[in-house]
Amino acid sequence: MKAAVIHRFGGPEEIVLVDLPTPQPGAGQVLIKVLATLVTRIDQQVRQGHCASVSQFPHVLGEVAVGDAAELGPKCRRFRVGDRVMLIPAHTLAPERFASALQGATALLGTYAQYAVVSEALPLVDRSSLPPEQSVALPLALLTAARAVELAGEVKAGDKVLVNAGTSSTGRMCIQVARALGAKVAAIARNAEPAKFTRGVGAQRVFRADDDVLAAVRSWTFDQGVDVAIDLLGGSELVQMLKAVKPKGVLVSAGHLADNDAVLNSPDLAFAQKQIRGLPMTEIDILKPWLERVRKGDIHPIVDTVLPLSEAARAHQLVAENRTEGSVVLLPWCH
Repeated sequence: MKAAVIHRFGGPEEIVLVDLPTPQPGAGQVLIKVLATLVTRIDQQVRQGHCASVSQFPHVLGEVAVGDAAELGPKCRRFRVGDRVMLIPAHTLAPERFASALQGATALLGTYAQYAVVSEALPLVDRSSLPPEQSVALPLALLTAARAVELAGEVKAGDKVLVNAGTSSTGRMCIQVARALGAKVAAIARNAEPAKFTRGVGAQRVFRADDDVLAAVRSWTFDQGVDVAIDLLGGSELVQMLKAVKPKGVLVSAGHLADNDAVLNSPDLAFAQKQIRGLPMTEIDILKPWLERVRKGDIHPIVDTVLPLSEAARAHQLVAENRTEGSVVLLPWCH
């Protein structure tokens, strides 16, 4: 089978296309014919050697994919051959399923390949009715958005919600989930052109990141602040988002792409009774009702670039340079 691998840590140029033996599923495992795989920030960190998940080389990158169950190992009960499935990283799972996935030797090979073997604890049947190059943009972003907006933020109809990193795939998914729950949404965007796109997914207000965002929020909320803020960046950005939340409001910390330093004003928490919540680690099954919304056309994946597997290095370069306004997808059977 064809696979995109690294033989050592380094830049995008370290990714090369090679031929590898097709893996075979063991007990409780599924062989997936990978039809589309997502290029993520985590993939970038693995390539650079910033994650501890690489035990040997060559290493096949990738953790998020959509494909078909091609072969079932012994004691595999959750799927049938031919099922279209979504695959997400093990570390995003609830603790119970994460432990089960580890017992099933989850990462025998990554998803930048024509086939991958994974624990049956990882996939979810894909009921989005979308082609794989579209649906592969859903599981990670939609799972994060559902956890952040619906579960941690407890967003309800009529709430005013602020989302930063609004032009990112996850940011746009958070906007869509909040709107689907009946909220009014404002987004913070890097510049004017992405802001136009952000409005297209349901944001009623778009604030430029280099403007006075707090003044804009005060104007939008009639000096009250937002009910819920979804912070996808962390660091100093989290501090700004907390200031935008009204008394007794909620800030959801759902990302850490910015700097790690955050100096909080304790009166904002103690006297204003604001809350900071992290992402709950839930079962992937919470995606099922949201995939139904996708099937009905209420939620849309955001895909910017689709490339053959042979251009994995270019895909990493695009993501590293923030040159896309949506997900970057690789097709293992186009090389």
